Amino acid sequence: RSAVVTGGDSSYHAARALGIRSLETVAPIQPGSPMCRVHADNAAVDGVEMLFKGGQVGRPDIFIHALRGSAP
Repeated sequence: RSAVVTGGDSSYHAARALGIRSLETVAPIQPGSPMCRVHADNAAVDGVEMLFKGGQVGRPDIFIHALRGSAP
């Protein structure tokens, strides 16, 4: 179970709406955008791996590496 959320403000609002209380780095996908494990009180979200990508962060292939779960 994994997801990618793009946009700095969108990432903030999505994390807040999902009730995410903390993130644990799982894999360094690209500088400024690690794959993280979500910790939340909501069981549907807890444990999901998510990458939060700011608007100007990451190379064009960031989504390919996010799917693979690994850095280039």
